[in-house]
Amino acid sequence: MASGVKNAWKNISFDGPSPGAAHANGRLLGVRWKGGQWGARLDLHPINSGNIPILHINIGPLGRGEANHIVLFDPPLVWKERLMSNEKVVLKLREALLDLMEREPGKKEDLPEWYEMAGNVKNLISIECGDLNVPHFLWHYLDDADIRLKDARYAGMQNAQIKEFIENLKVTSKM
Repeated sequence: MASGVKNAWKNISFDGPSPGAAHANGRLLGVRWKGGQWGARLDLHPINSGNIPILHINIGPLGRGEANHIVLFDPPLVWKERLMSNEKVVLKLREALLDLMEREPGKKEDLPEWYEMAGNVKNLISIECGDLNVPHFLWHYLDDADIRLKDARYAGMQNAQIKEFIENLKVTSKM
């Protein structure tokens, strides 16, 4: 029994606040199984493309960004979802995400600059043009560069999702 607990403890990873958390836009605490997708996170950021931060727990396959959400605090404001109909904003978002992918941190020292750029993308999504209809996993991608540095499998999952999302932005913007 004790060896099982010890083994489980070795395979659990704890992740502290992301840089965006100080601005009500990021991970507060994360617990995940090393080398896998499953975990639990306490997050404070918009859900469902709204621009109002919601305190919530994500539990389940975090790498997909589609974990179950348990809302802990939802401000009494209601917001309308807007479609990304402004082609200029869509193209700007696509360009910013491509730039982020090209500058993916290779070492811990690269994280502050990357997170600053990610913050600009968050602002584009939530402030500049109101709330854009973006998938929830995008918020996780913008918060998880530190985890991607530590976990190649998790990095591969998130990068594949973002590549697909960028490709869809390209298709959408040609409409």
